[in-house]
Amino acid sequence: MEFEKKKVTVIMGIYNCQDTLEEAIDSLIAQTYVDWNLIMCDDGSKDDTVTVAKKIAEKLPGRVLILQNKQNKGLNYTLNRCLKHVNGEYTARMDADDVSLPERFQKEVEFLDTHKEYDFVSTPMILYDEHGDWGCDWGKERPDKMDLMKFMTASGLLCVICYLLTSLSANPLIGLSGCILCGFSVGIMWPGTISLSSKKFPAGGTAMFALLAMAGDLGGSIGPGIVGSITQNAGDNIRTGMRVGLVFPIVLLLMLFLLRIKKNPEKN
Repeated sequence: MEFEKKKVTVIMGIYNCQDTLEEAIDSLIAQTYVDWNLIMCDDGSKDDTVTVAKKIAEKLPGRVLILQNKQNKGLNYTLNRCLKHVNGEYTARMDADDVSLPERFQKEVEFLDTHKEYDFVSTPMILYDEHGDWGCDWGKERPDKMDLMKFMTASGLLCVICYLLTSLSANPLIGLSGCILCGFSVGIMWPGTISLSSKKFPAGGTAMFALLAMAGDLGGSIGPGIVGSITQNAGDNIRTGMRVGLVFPIVLLLMLFLLRIKKNPEKN
């Protein structure tokens, strides 16, 4: 039977869930909003999950599509496969051990229909196990906005401190700790640069990201090459090389400072 088109398509990865799947689907059937269909993708289950899924599909002709992975691929792969078959205006997520309250879809669809500025919604969750309810997860109504410039500046300062620890300390454990912390401190730099560039040049497109990727690759090879060369010329003194390497986070901080000045010019 042809897979019917509905306004809401529920995608669900299923794996060794024969004991919980039917209850999960029953909660969908009990929804006050009825314009939905369901895509389930089995991720190589070893139990009777597929048999249970097929029985459910027989009870809901035209509303359930069952996919099967030949081997276990993981949830990300499984859900992406489901997404390729979505035919609804909205896509809903649910796991095989979840239970949706009856008005879930109705409330979510009504909100999205009347608030076009939103791309997705979520709901609070009641956490439960075989012993019953044990907690709630409310989340936030709106995600907090991070001040990326401040965060990157703080990371740059931490990076400078790490370089100083590594280059000035005679204790190898302190030097190693500086290297480790430096790895954490630069974690935001690359995604932060992409985010700032996208905001500054919204029409940059693929060419801009290609240039950023090339610059990142060059920086990742030239920087260590310079530090290594100076270290070698200084009689294999790694501290000397690391002191010279300080120039990189300092240049980053300088660029961030200039960007902030340009973003917030003084008013005369």
